[in-house]
Amino acid sequence: MSTFAKQAKKSRSQETLEAYERAVARYGNPIEALAEIAYDDGNPIDLRLRALQDFAKYGNAQIKSIEITGQDGGAIEVKHGLKDQIMQTLAGLAEVKRSS
Repeated sequence: MSTFAKQAKKSRSQETLEAYERAVARYGNPIEALAEIAYDDGNPIDLRLRALQDFAKYGNAQIKSIEITGQDGGAIEVKHGLKDQIMQTLAGLAEVKRSS
């Protein structure tokens, strides 16, 4: 059962629960049901928003923190190549401005 359905049961919102159950019965797939609820202009905006929030969890991986260590558990060497390129470009632009 999706988070959306659990929240609907907790909030005891009969309208929310009925909309979800109708959509699941129609499609047989909770993800498609959430999309139907979210994009149906006939549903209240708060219901559509909650459906979109739950739907987004299925479409996008949730970011989780991980620990990264270097060789033998030591520090990792980080090179900021893009940062250095940007700084060099800005310095060059400043030089051009000064000389003009």
